[in-house]
Amino acid sequence: MDEKMIFAFGGSFNPPHMGHTMAIQSMLDMGATRVHIFVRINDGVDLVDRETKIGWFNRMKEKYKDIGWDKVVIHEAVSNNVKGKQYSLATVRNGINMLHEQAGERITHYYAGDDYKKFKPFWRLIGGNVKLVIGARMDGLSSSEIRNNLDRRRYLLEPFVYEDLKKKEK
Repeated sequence: MDEKMIFAFGGSFNPPHMGHTMAIQSMLDMGATRVHIFVRINDGVDLVDRETKIGWFNRMKEKYKDIGWDKVVIHEAVSNNVKGKQYSLATVRNGINMLHEQAGERITHYYAGDDYKKFKPFWRLIGGNVKLVIGARMDGLSSSEIRNNLDRRRYLLEPFVYEDLKKKEK
């Protein structure tokens, strides 16, 4: 029997961009049975309210349903104690345990950006049997770099994400 590949992918997605979209598609192309997206909600830090942020993912899921996104499950992960890249081995280990619980099934693969390379030597201690899959940054850009120059980087955003962010600026 084939192993179920249950992926988890979490982040602030502030804003979600084509690099995130490509990462999700990459997991599906690897044969994911399901991809759980954990969208971190940080009140006071996020560019938009939680409804808009979760709504973006639901719109993407609908837009890409014909290429496997029916296997994508969106979760809200409220995290007022983790800002940006401030996480430790303990934070990641506790997070992995929480992901199993929130997903309602055993996560087999955790997809992360290249900032997780620092955890690779310790991953068996942190993630147990969960396999770490590290993806490269698209064009070497992060959400914060895109956020800081929206007009110049708009090609990296879904049109509805860009439009919502421009409305918010006014």
